[in-house]
Amino acid sequence: MWRTPQVPVLKKDLSLRLCADYRITVNPFLVDNRHPFPVIDEVFAALQGGKHYSKLDLKNAYYQLEVDDESTKLLVWSTHRGVYWMNRLLFETKTACSIFQATLEKVLQGCPGTIIYLDDILVLGATVTEHLENLNKVL
Repeated sequence: MWRTPQVPVLKKDLSLRLCADYRITVNPFLVDNRHPFPVIDEVFAALQGGKHYSKLDLKNAYYQLEVDDESTKLLVWSTHRGVYWMNRLLFETKTACSIFQATLEKVLQGCPGTIIYLDDILVLGATVTEHLENLNKVL
C-alpha cells in the first residue's frame, strides 16, 4: 500500500480543494497512457460549419470513474486522521487525463457535432434544430 500526503489547496473562491501530491510517490512508477489528445488543428476543423454551440464543463469529472482494486491501493491518502483509500480516478495522477479523455471519447462515440477535450464537451450544429439534436444525443 502506498501513502501519499494530503495537500489542501486554496481555490479562487477561497474554498479548499483536497489534493494529493502524487509526483513524489506514485507518478514516477506509473506507465504513461499514450492516448492522443486533439490538436488545435483538429478542433478548428471539427468546428467548421457550426453556428450554434454549447459547452458542457463536467464538474468533478474524473471522480465519475471508479478505479479497480489494484489502483485503489496506489491512491491512498495519508492524513492527520489516518489513511483513506480512494476508489475514484483522481486528476493528480499523471495518467488521469489520458484515461478520462479515452473514456469520454468511447462513451460519446457516434455523437455528431461533439468535440471532447479533457473535462469539456463542445456540442455544435449548423442550425438550432441540429444543435439541439446533437446536444440531446450527448445528454
